[in-house]
Amino acid sequence: MLMLNTTMLREKFILREGSPDDEPMIAVGNRIALPLISKKGQREERLIVRGQNMHTTLRMAAMIAKTYYRDGPIQSRSPGYSWGPNWQATLPDFEKQYNDQGWIAVYSGGRPIFKEGEYHPFLDVIEQCDARNRDEYDRAVSIAENAFNMAGRGVTIDHQTTIAMVIGAMMEKTRVGLIFRNPKRSTTFNFAVEPAIERVSREKAIAEPHQCLLHAAAWLELVQLSVKAGFLKARRGAMRPGTPTLEAVEKRLGRLNGELLQFEKAYEVSYRPERPDVISLVEESTEFAKTA
Repeated sequence: MLMLNTTMLREKFILREGSPDDEPMIAVGNRIALPLISKKGQREERLIVRGQNMHTTLRMAAMIAKTYYRDGPIQSRSPGYSWGPNWQATLPDFEKQYNDQGWIAVYSGGRPIFKEGEYHPFLDVIEQCDARNRDEYDRAVSIAENAFNMAGRGVTIDHQTTIAMVIGAMMEKTRVGLIFRNPKRSTTFNFAVEPAIERVSREKAIAEPHQCLLHAAAWLELVQLSVKAGFLKARRGAMRPGTPTLEAVEKRLGRLNGELLQFEKAYEVSYRPERPDVISLVEESTEFAKTA
């Protein structure tokens, strides 16, 4: 039985009103829907996570999956779930220190039930349209466009999407596909997670969906910071206000690589076509930055 089957999208909305020459409004972010299925196979909740970058979006999704699969439905709890404190405990210190543009939002039925940071209000409109359309997200943009036009706004919306991650988590096996981008190209790789057998007790160590989401988040952040490290090595962007030092980036990369290795020791993890190498990623970005 599939416990979690979903996709994370990178999105860009371009809204034009009036003359084509007028400056458009642009809303960007990442989105993942979480159809939360009980162990009996029934869908109990559907939450949507939107975020400024890919790895924090996945970390919020992992936080939600962890509390749901361990403690049951979230919104019917009394007292209610402590969104803010749990999110602050989940968000890496590096992100808190160096990303002052970060934001996150969680929706249920088109309504934000938790949000932190500033994001484009049009994203709330899209979620409202999605909820009205019974969660058929492909039609949400046309519904929003029609709503604006009925109000006499004359709006056209260009919706651009790319897939960033797909996950299919079963009781004992999870498959994840990731698309990451460096300055030269986009690359796809997949990993599968299966139980590891403890040598002495012979018990199975089974990865939960939230652990696989966190593993994917660590990979996405590692790739992002590898590019940053490459540009810092090439002396590009080092003087911008708020930019982390090369030492801080390399320290974070080391910690992320340690998290990945720890996960790979706990479970049987296989990669296709191969496990990405952080040193090669940094070297590629450095060479690109030197010639750009």
